[in-house]
Amino acid sequence: MKNANFEAWLSVLFYLVLILSVFLFVLNRNLKVELSFYLLSAAFVSAPLFLITPIGARCFVIPYLMFVLYIIRLLVFANESNWIDFSNWIIPIAGLTIVVALAYSVVFYHIKSADNERMEEVRQQVKSGEKAVTLKRLPYEDFLWNSTPVPGSFQEETFKVYFKIPKETKLIVK
Repeated sequence: MKNANFEAWLSVLFYLVLILSVFLFVLNRNLKVELSFYLLSAAFVSAPLFLITPIGARCFVIPYLMFVLYIIRLLVFANESNWIDFSNWIIPIAGLTIVVALAYSVVFYHIKSADNERMEEVRQQVKSGEKAVTLKRLPYEDFLWNSTPVPGSFQEETFKVYFKIPKETKLIVK
């Protein structure tokens, strides 16, 4: 608990230093307003999340986005001010981006193919009147949010309704 409190106060201090740095060191008024907007938006958007439980990392996507915009705008400003020269970095960054995009594309292609195959098998089993339907797990489930319904849960009921599987049919996850 002491560690969590320490990290919380350290994060608040870091955030306040970011805001103070904008007001002290950024001379361009328009840039100061833009950077302040990103930082304050991150705080205002995430503030209600401190009252809601349970929350997951997906709840903080918008604040993360605001921080990314803040960093990108700072990098653009640094490049325009000739503090940093990005000309030597363009090819490696573009290459890395293409490799990562291709890797994710392959992973999600495999997931989609397996899901299409899985749902076709489920449709065939339902069509033939099976009382128990076998549902295969998808590859790379770590990339997905609840890709396979948990038997006996609300998620299973929703899955059956969405895919028009009779309520009395039992799902067997393999």
